[in-house]
Amino acid sequence: MELRDVEYFTVVADRGHVGRAADALGMSQSALSKCLRRIERSVGTKIVVRTAKGIELTAAGSTLLSHVSRLRLAHEDIGREIADLARGTQVTCESASARVSAKTWLARQAAFC
Repeated sequence: MELRDVEYFTVVADRGHVGRAADALGMSQSALSKCLRRIERSVGTKIVVRTAKGIELTAAGSTLLSHVSRLRLAHEDIGREIADLARGTQVTCESASARVSAKTWLARQAAFC
């Protein structure tokens, strides 16, 4: 599943109509429909049902939409962390499976002194 396709899906879900979503995104309806089909192939089930008035989300589509905000935050976190590493400002400490920013860890330790 491509992040770009998920972003397009959120516009479709928000607009409730593939045509209006395509207009908002500046793309053709057929291109947007292909994005939806790619997601559906990836997850193995329908995420939208077309109706006379537009589209409705299936249970899978609603579940996907509920995870989008966390996906966006994770994507932003990854970008920030990589940028910090590239600048040399981020150091991580590995302890089991937990990763803690060294800067945060040191600040917490200083509070105890």
